[in-house]
Amino acid sequence: MAPPRNRKPLPTLEEVLDYVRENPDAIARRDITRAFNIRGSDHKGMSKMFRQLEDEGLLGQKHRRAQEAGSELPPVGVIELTGLDPDGEMLARPQNWDEAGASPRIYLVASGRKDGSAPALGDRVLARMLRIDDTEDGHPAYEASCIRRLEHAPSDVLGVYKLDNAGHGRLRSTNRRDRDEYVVLDTNGISVEEGDLVRAELLPGKKLGLRQVKLREKIKRTGAQAITQIAIYDRSIPVEFTEEAVEQARAAGPADLGKGVGKREDLRDTALITIDGEDARDFDDAVFAELDADPNNPGGWHLIVAI
Repeated sequence: MAPPRNRKPLPTLEEVLDYVRENPDAIARRDITRAFNIRGSDHKGMSKMFRQLEDEGLLGQKHRRAQEAGSELPPVGVIELTGLDPDGEMLARPQNWDEAGASPRIYLVASGRKDGSAPALGDRVLARMLRIDDTEDGHPAYEASCIRRLEHAPSDVLGVYKLDNAGHGRLRSTNRRDRDEYVVLDTNGISVEEGDLVRAELLPGKKLGLRQVKLREKIKRTGAQAITQIAIYDRSIPVEFTEEAVEQARAAGPADLGKGVGKREDLRDTALITIDGEDARDFDDAVFAELDADPNNPGGWHLIVAI
């Protein structure tokens, strides 16, 4: 694995685990900090992650010996919970399984938690794996014990549309942490060109070893709208109102214009035209013009600038 350079923010736990698994001879703190180009005050941010990894046996000699044992799956890894078997046991698969053939079958051991924090279908989990008997079809099987539930994987991807050498659609995520490409299985009737910024829905399964997506929306290639959408997706900024907020808006009536000196003029029937750009999110400049009917101002105009 070629470690990323000059990456901000700090690497995630999964990125560090991927590096450790792919570089079993480089598992000291200095190896990892050098690989991810950790400098200055960033060392302090990495210390907590290192302590966590060492406490769980993911770094140091204990982890080295476990890897040298030659098991088909590492003793600790990230898994995705994919469904239930006929007996109701939770099934999982390695998150980044890219070997030939079917992935090993993983059974998640019930945690017994009652606080709602137990892993659920679709979650990604950092888990310890113990090899058990093979399945009836000869595939290796494991029991997994949850160490912690990781943040949910996004259900969609924001990325730049491109074509591969064969002319098939691909998508490269705008998220710098996501280094994989996606195969565009369905354009959903959306007309797209190379370089378009699009939002796509993740689909189950893989094609040519890559995850598949279905296009949902085309976004402008440049301008504030594209920048806004990238920021919303990368930072998981909520963009939908809650049901409570919607109900409050529906119940709200028109504003009181006031009385006396503080009375405001009602311009709701005036055909104001906004002069903000089409990408604007705050339409606060509007204008109106008409010929002035005042006989003292022949040929003049009545102008309104609403701010």
